Amino acid sequence: MSIDELMKKLENDQHLREQASNTFLLALDGDVDFKPEAVKYLMDRMRKFPNVGAACGRIHPTGNGPVVWYQKFEYAVSHWLQKVAEDTLGCVLCSPGCFSLFRGSALMDNNIMKVYTTPPTEGRHHVQYDQGEDRWLCTLLLQQGYRVEYVAASDALTEAPEGFNEFFNQRRRWSPSTMANILDLLLDWKHVIKQNPDISTIYIFYQAFLMFSSILTPGTIFLMLVGAIHTAYSAIDLWVVLLINLLPLVVFVILCFNAKSETQLTFAGILSIAYSLVMMLVIIGLVITIVDLGFCSVTTIFFIYVASVFVISALLHPQEFSCIFHGFLYFLAIPATSVVMVLYSLCNLNVTSWGTRETAQTSSGNDTGKSGNSRNWIDVSRGALSRFLSSSQQSNEGYILQKLDQVEKQLNQLNQRVENITLTQYAVNSTASPTDSTVDNIVDNNTKIYDNSETVIYDWIREEKLNNATLGELDGDERKFWKYMIKKYLFPLVQTDEEKQRVEAELTALRNKVCLFFILANAMFICIIFTLQQVTMQSKSLSIPLPCVSRNGKVDYVEPISLTFTFIFGILLLVQFVCMLLHRFGTLVHICARTEIFQSKMGDDIINYEQLYHDLAHTSHLDERPKRAQSIFLKNTVELNQVDNQAADASKSKSGGDTERKSSRRNSFEDKCQSVVKFVKRRQTLKHHIRRNEEMKEIHRNFPSLSQRSHRAIFTLLQGPATSTSTDEETLRL
Repeated sequence: MSIDELMKKLENDQHLREQASNTFLLALDGDVDFKPEAVKYLMDRMRKFPNVGAACGRIHPTGNGPVVWYQKFEYAVSHWLQKVAEDTLGCVLCSPGCFSLFRGSALMDNNIMKVYTTPPTEGRHHVQYDQGEDRWLCTLLLQQGYRVEYVAASDALTEAPEGFNEFFNQRRRWSPSTMANILDLLLDWKHVIKQNPDISTIYIFYQAFLMFSSILTPGTIFLMLVGAIHTAYSAIDLWVVLLINLLPLVVFVILCFNAKSETQLTFAGILSIAYSLVMMLVIIGLVITIVDLGFCSVTTIFFIYVASVFVISALLHPQEFSCIFHGFLYFLAIPATSVVMVLYSLCNLNVTSWGTRETAQTSSGNDTGKSGNSRNWIDVSRGALSRFLSSSQQSNEGYILQKLDQVEKQLNQLNQRVENITLTQYAVNSTASPTDSTVDNIVDNNTKIYDNSETVIYDWIREEKLNNATLGELDGDERKFWKYMIKKYLFPLVQTDEEKQRVEAELTALRNKVCLFFILANAMFICIIFTLQQVTMQSKSLSIPLPCVSRNGKVDYVEPISLTFTFIFGILLLVQFVCMLLHRFGTLVHICARTEIFQSKMGDDIINYEQLYHDLAHTSHLDERPKRAQSIFLKNTVELNQVDNQAADASKSKSGGDTERKSSRRNSFEDKCQSVVKFVKRRQTLKHHIRRNEEMKEIHRNFPSLSQRSHRAIFTLLQGPATSTSTDEETLRL
């Protein structure tokens, strides 16, 4: 059955829709570490809200080094403030693919899966679809009306890039994809608000302002660096400082358009180190401003306000409080990540490679399926022989290389035959495992290796850790499903040379347009603010004086535009802080709901007995009441016996008085249940024509200490067909 046919059947079959709605897919990266409890928290949110299409948890980066330390604070702040604000005001825009739970019915929606599996046809599609596939999937979920949630109680660990180059390449993919998907939502805001009840106009304005501020962030940081250098070296004119700061960025942009990636990253590393030293001047300037003007300064008030928000947020996340100590490194790296990294990402918008955790690609397409060891050995041998025979005659070198080509060809043929060996040829014994000797014997004996099976073995099966593993095969339906899935959706895309050239041309044109817009927008912003600063230094006509005087009798002046941006940023941070407080309360309630505060093994036994009666009473509405009642009894009996053994072991380490008290409580229940057994034995003497009220009276006379719920449970049992005394006794025995 194809995916389209399954979609149509899903729309018409209510049972299938319910089954798909209760099917969940956990998306993971290979380096993610988590506990089962983290998945349970995600499942809680899925079960509570049927409209939730995806849920993500708190991602903690792991690793060592300054780059990882920076990411720890970055991840912490983004989860503490930004992600909780999205979840509180509307929906989370991205459920990361490294650790997320998706609802099956949401992914099976035809408007989601069909669009998500559509290959990119334009240059911009490669940026939005391929560079951030998890964010693209969440965008489709939001546009279709599903909710994406953030569960702070669910924690997962993931390996973060430890090197500078790998980190920059990772963000080269993330930054353009993030902006492209947010822009897609903003341009389609009317349809999104109408389709998704969790997204409001206020939330759209919130995201629009974040988008606007992210575009102008490089210009803001650039002006901050100019001001810091001018404060430290006031003898230098302000416009000279501007040119000094602008020159390395111009050189970097030129390198990004013309140089190789390694050269770009090398220069980016040098700039990042230089800018971190300049940020030390910013810290000195802040200290000077705080000492001279005190609280009669917008800079002082805003700095204390931002620092207070971060510290309080860290205190409300005690398990992550250590991340606050990496804030100093994060502060020093602001120019590198807000200016240099953004320029690197946008200027390399036409590069579609993954950039992280990639292996070297072979030059020939015929290398697919070759053994890694033989390939590396041949490459090394060729290089060594070429250097060793550099002074030899050309004919000898060609002869040796020709022989190496023949050896390589034979190794490829041997490797291909090994890959086609079926599991059934050597899995005679169910405990046998494929070893090198087994495979070699089959190949040497020219055994027919694919009779009626399509299952093949690969190199990973011959790992030492799998030597004692039992081999098995997929059934026919599952093999047919995966063959169709691979052929339809998972098979590598093949592009012709013309398509590749067309896509490269479109990506290059898109890169030029985006860079032009981005540079012009920041240039205009810098010119306006810089002009106002020059005017302020010469005349106070366009400045607003603060209604206070510092200790030295100075009055601070601010430009209207700078004050407006500072005020808006402060309001935005306040909104995120309030959302964080509300979200922390919800997380506390969620954790308390899943936490067993009072745990007692003997008390659990008593609850099981009462639950036993309750289950029997509940089965009175079922047609298969007697059979189901018996199965419930037997199931609980087995579970209670297991609990008895655990309680017996635990009671040895507890006080004698407490053990005797709990034992007496259990014995009382055992006595009651034994009386139930005796009463059921007399079931044969009761006549079938006894009315319900007479039987209930008889039950009440025999068990006066039991509750009415227990009476109803016993009556329900008596309504079934009479069974032998041994069966009843086996059913009710504790």
